[in-house]
Formats: sequence, C-alpha cells, structure tokens
Amino acid sequence: MRKAFVAIFLVFVAVATAQDLEPARFLRYPAFSPDGKQIAFSYMGDIWVAPAEGGNAIRLTVHPAHDIRPRFSPDGKWIAFNSNREGNYDIFLMPAKGGKPKRLTYHSADDILGDWSPDGRWIVFSSNRDHRFAQIYLLEVETGYVRRLTSDETNLHSPTFSPDGRYIVFCRGGTSWWRKGYRGSANSEIWRLPITIEGDRIATGKPERLTYYEGNDWFPMVSPDGTLYFVSDRTGVFNIWRMPLIGTRGEGRGTGESKAEQVTNHGDRVLYPNLSRDGKFIVYEYDFSLWVVPTKGGEPKRLTIFAPSDEPQNRLQRLALTSQATEFALSPDGKQIAFVVRGEIFVVNVEKGGEAKRITDHPYRDFDIDWSPDGKKLAFVSERDGNREVYIVDIRTRELKRLTNTPDAAESNPKWSPTGNYVAFVRGPFGRQLCWVDVNTGEEKVVVEGPLIGEFAWSPDGRWICFNRRDPANNVADLYIVPWNGGEPVNVTRMPYWNGSIVWTKDGKNIVFRSNRTDYNVDIYVLPLERPKEKLDEEEGESEKKPQERKEGEKKLPEVKIDFTDIHKRIRRLTATVFNEGSFAVSPDSKTVVFVATPVDQPEIWSVPLEGGSLTRLASGVSASQLQFSPDGNRIYFLSTGGTIRYLTRPAGSLGSVNFTARLTVDRVVELQHMFDEGWRLLKEQFYDEKMHGVDWDAMREKYRP
Repeated sequence: MRKAFVAIFLVFVAVATAQDLEPARFLRYPAFSPDGKQIAFSYMGDIWVAPAEGGNAIRLTVHPAHDIRPRFSPDGKWIAFNSNREGNYDIFLMPAKGGKPKRLTYHSADDILGDWSPDGRWIVFSSNRDHRFAQIYLLEVETGYVRRLTSDETNLHSPTFSPDGRYIVFCRGGTSWWRKGYRGSANSEIWRLPITIEGDRIATGKPERLTYYEGNDWFPMVSPDGTLYFVSDRTGVFNIWRMPLIGTRGEGRGTGESKAEQVTNHGDRVLYPNLSRDGKFIVYEYDFSLWVVPTKGGEPKRLTIFAPSDEPQNRLQRLALTSQATEFALSPDGKQIAFVVRGEIFVVNVEKGGEAKRITDHPYRDFDIDWSPDGKKLAFVSERDGNREVYIVDIRTRELKRLTNTPDAAESNPKWSPTGNYVAFVRGPFGRQLCWVDVNTGEEKVVVEGPLIGEFAWSPDGRWICFNRRDPANNVADLYIVPWNGGEPVNVTRMPYWNGSIVWTKDGKNIVFRSNRTDYNVDIYVLPLERPKEKLDEEEGESEKKPQERKEGEKKLPEVKIDFTDIHKRIRRLTATVFNEGSFAVSPDSKTVVFVATPVDQPEIWSVPLEGGSLTRLASGVSASQLQFSPDGNRIYFLSTGGTIRYLTRPAGSLGSVNFTARLTVDRVVELQHMFDEGWRLLKEQFYDEKMHGVDWDAMREKYRP
C-alpha cells in the first residue's frame, strides 16, 4: 500500500513539474546586463530578468499596462523601459532588482527608448514629440532635461551609443519591420551622428551614412572593437550581419560601405537584437524564443527560459454587455431589434429593452444579419463549419439551418427576397457570383457572374435585383439591374465613378444611391425607374424588360415597372453639399431621405424630400450609422457611439435609446484562435497573388496558429 502511494505521488509530482516547466514563448525585447550574467525581456506585458544561460525568470513589473524595451544602466543598478501606463509610451526607471518605477518622460507622443550613454548620465531615444518625423533626443536621467539632436525630413529610430560615447548610431527611414523583401527609397539605412558631451555642453557633427544596401538595415549595435552589428535581409531573410564601423571623425563617410559579413543564418526573421557590453554575445528574438549567438564564431543557441505565472484574467469571461453592438436590424413589424455583440446574435424588444434573448451560441463569429419578411427567422453568415456560409435561424426555437456548402468560396451579405422564399448572397472572394438559394428546397441559382460584385438589393416586388460591380481596369463601380432569375444585367448608371449604397424605395418607383461623380464628393442621387408620363411616346413599353414569372403560391407583391430607355440620363442629384454624405435611409412612404454627414467637426443627421428641396438638420453631435426607419416612419434607428442602439423621433426630433443587456461567456483562447483563422482565411482569399508569393500558406497557419 505504501509503495503504491509513493508511486502515485511521484507520478503526480512528475506531471506537475512537467506542467510548471513548460518553456515560455513570445519573449520580447531582450537586453544583457552589463556583466552579461542576466537578460531582461518583456513577457506578458511585464519586465522580467533571467540568467543569461536560461533558467527561471523573475518578474519585475506587474502593471496591467504594456511594459517593453528594458535596458540595463551601465552600472547594472537600474533598468529603463517603455510603458504605456500613462496612455502613451513614456520612459520609466526602476531598480534592477525590482521596485516602484519612476517616470522620466512626460510628453503625449511616444518616447521610444534606445540606449544608455556609457557614463549612465543620458538616455537616447526617438520621438516625434515636436517634429513631423521621429527624431533623436537625449534625456538626462537625473534632471529629466530633454534635448533634440536632429532635424531630419524622415523618421530616425533605434538609436544607440558607441562604447566610447563618440557616436550615436541610428536608423534613417525604413518601412515597417514586418514588411519583407522591400527594395526602394524608403528603406532603412544605418547612420552615425558624431557627438561630444562636456558637462552641460552638447555638440553634434554632421551625420554620416554607414550602409548603402537598397533594402532594410535595422537595429544597429556597436562593439568595443569597432564592429557594427545589425539586422538585414540581404539574402532574403532578416539575419544578423556585421561590418567595420568605417571612418573616423573628420574623415567623412566615403562613397560606400565596407563588406558586410553574415553572422546568423536563420530561415525566418530575427528581431530586436542586443549586444553584450563586452561585445562577445548577441541576444535576439527568433521563432518565439530568445537566442544567443557568439560574435566570434559558434552556433546560435535557443535559451530555455521558464516564466511561471498566473493568468492575468480568466480564460472563460462571463460578460454582461450593454454596448459593443457591431450591427443591428429592425424586425419588419418594428417590434424587435436583432443585433450582434462579440460575434453572437441577440434579439431585444424595442420598447422594453433590457435582457436580450441570445439566438446563436458558437465560438466562431456570426454576422451579416437580415430578417425574413414574416419576422420569424434571421439569415446570417458564420464560419462555424470552417468557411463563411449562409445560415438561417428560427427566432423562437433557435433552430439552425445551413443553406450553403461551398468550402472553396466564402459567402457574404445574405438578403431575404420580399416573398420570403429565397435568400440572395454574394459568393467567392472579389464578388465572384451573385446567387440565391431556395430556403425550402435548397435549390441554388447563379443570377450573375462576377467578378467584383459588391453590394445588392432586391426590388420591393422581388422580381429584380440591383447590384454594383467594379471595373478592374479603372476602379469604377456602376449599378446594374438584372431579373431575379437571371438574365442580361443592364448598366443603369454609366458613370466612371463609384456608385453604391443601393436602396429601393418602398413604392418601387426609384432607386436611391450614393456616388462621388461630382468632384469626388459623395452625394445622394435618385434614379427614377420610369420616364415621366409627358415624355412617353409611341415606343412606350418596348423598352420594358419582363422578369421571369414566379412559382405558384408565392406571395403576391406590387409589380415594379422599369423603363430602361436612357435610364441613366434620368439620374438626379438629391444632395449637393460640400461634405460627404454617409449612411442614409428612405422613409416607408418613399417621400423622405434621412442621412448622416459631418459638416465641420461633429456628425449630424439631416433630411431632404425625395423629390428635392431644402435640407433640414434633425440632430447634431450624434454619431450615427446603419440608419433604419420604423415601419410607421416615426422613428429612425441607428448604431451610435460605442455600439449602442439609439433612435430619433419624427417630427419631434427627440433622441432615445434601446437599452439592452447581452449576456455571454467567452472562451478567450478559442476566440483568439478564431480571430487568427479568420485573418488567415481572408488573406488567402483576397491576396492579389493567388500563389501567395510562393509561400506555403497552409504551413504558415500551422506555424503561427495560437
């Protein structure tokens, strides 16, 4: 019995130890201590230190803000670091063994820490605190005195002192560090600035260029023997390189760089290296870990660092949200509002508000909601089965039905037909097809072949579909009308500008849309579908196209008549303001258009008669999008600041809110995985090169997926 107990105990200890000793990943911004015995780094948003050979790390900061870029003082007694605990990235100082940090910079711009001066009196950093571009500054640690050293017409960053204190070596220009393979005039070059500090007198010389590579050179470091180390993608991948720190003060910069020599040969990018004070080792980020490489020969070594820590928050988050809605849709009877919060669909009573009924419950995002005409179901898009597909859900029973199954092409923008028998949607990346599916039989129909089909809208009788399609040659987006069951689309705008935001009036007589056809200013336009009676002649009726008849038993709706003769010439401009019109809605009686605009410095809601006339301001200082009228036209609902749902009454102009409480439990790990999957999939579908520049995109997913 005793032996069995001991055996069980040892197994338990072994399992617990294995769990505790899981090496930490995503360690960032490493820096050697002056004696080379410790490495400081950022992990989980805090500053830690660990033995230089690896092992157990000690946490020094525990603030909920983001603490990064630690740097030991030359005497090893202090650590300077960046933190956004005051809103932006400032420079802070704390004892190397831990303690309360002291704030050193107080500007609203980000002050990005670079390096200590060899005597420990100064810290060099980069900031755009008083310049259009980031420049190089000195900070006196004891007094907080700051002095700008440069005035360049491009960004300067990553400053570091040479060991003798005679130069500040820095990067000039450059694209984002995550951009691979860039070649051009915006590349990052390494320069040095001669500097003399005598007491309170600071003098700088003429900056000297050190590298002449057409790509990006990053993160300069200077060793005591005068060698310049840096990161470059000269062989296609960012690795560590070295070259002599050529020239001396007064000799000029010469006409080119010395021959560079590669130090590391990793297959993926190296980031944020730091050179030990004696110049013998470089620590850097690679493959989610910290690595150390000897500078005088030897293989790089991955450091095994353990940083046991409690989670800063629970994996399962139980939320009761009263805002953060990303979209909403008013039910056809105007009594309920469906909305999306954190990728879940809820429904709430318009008048009562309060506790919202959760309609969907899945870790993956549900969105693009649209009510069925009878108000009993919602159509939406979800990735719950691995791809963006169209679903419908019964509001009362929450019964779910999948309508599409196309693993090779994502669906978007589902919209019910007015009869309630069909759901139309756009299929494939870049608008490959406009389709509909019969919700009863599952029959699918391709109405129009793309590509580059964008938005669309059913006519009020369900016999026509208006959509916009972009011309790939000139980025023009025209409106087209096509019979509901397919046929030849007719271009009804014929204007080489953007035309979109399609809305049919309820009476079926007009299409209202936005366009930037006048001086690229976005205004609202009206397209009458029939010619005025006084202009009809003996050819009347010959230009009218008849859509295919519907099936027996379908809901009967008023017929929409369209006269295609010179239809594009009937378009008239409804608004002619100097500011861009945003979201808009047409009243149920088809007489008024309400829209959002920002004339000066605050958003406003305006109205204008559909037949034209004076504009009327309805509300000012109200952020509004996704405008929707109530069925009686007495309220205009909209999405407002922070994802709240509000409304504006007519004609009183008073504002109200639809208050809701949406309760849900979020698994943070699964949510992050889905966010990654969605981003990965969107890039795969929409990247301009189908071959992904030769990158194995599936392998990238396996490598980086959390």
